[in-house]
Amino acid sequence: MKYWMLLILFTASLATSHAATRAIVPETRSDFACIKTALDAFAVDCGRYPTTTEGLAALVQRPATIDSARWHGPYLNGIPKDAWGHNYQYAFPSRHNTNGFDLYSCGFDGVSKSGGEDLDDINNWDPLSPHGGHDYLSGYGELFMQKFGGVIFLACLLVAMASLVHSISYNFSSRVRAAVERHPLAYSIWFGVWYVIPVCLYFYLRPVMMSR
Repeated sequence: MKYWMLLILFTASLATSHAATRAIVPETRSDFACIKTALDAFAVDCGRYPTTTEGLAALVQRPATIDSARWHGPYLNGIPKDAWGHNYQYAFPSRHNTNGFDLYSCGFDGVSKSGGEDLDDINNWDPLSPHGGHDYLSGYGELFMQKFGGVIFLACLLVAMASLVHSISYNFSSRVRAAVERHPLAYSIWFGVWYVIPVCLYFYLRPVMMSR
């Protein structure tokens, strides 16, 4: 029974994780809006947005290049971080927003090889970002399940088929029944596979459905 409880707790933790990560993109967009408000206020006071070198720190501490009579900050209580605890990336002049600035999160891995256009990046110039069904990823565990969930599912399916044969044998064979009684842990694992299959199937099919 304790093994079933562990399986139930494991799935409950996955469900909680997904419920939280589903909110990551709208939370990031909300951060973008707050940062934009602060940057616009900075631009009104100082006549321009902070440069890439000055960065978002210019909203909290006056840059040496700005006259103290013009800077009326701080415009933010602190430099915000994205949902994964990484710094937001900022650039001005912008490569994507005319007369504006570029702002993006590097996603769960904290790295962007394309300047804000990796599949898991969330940026302020593409309202559909992130792309490739990665918007719900909160870490490498979920990325692993996306990439290898199919293999895991097939493996579990094969084991489950063997489990079915085992269950039938258990009901009709006294020798198998005696073996199960001698090894209850193995019996729990066999039947636990039936519980694991829908979990693996969910992780495997969800990226496909999300990308459509």
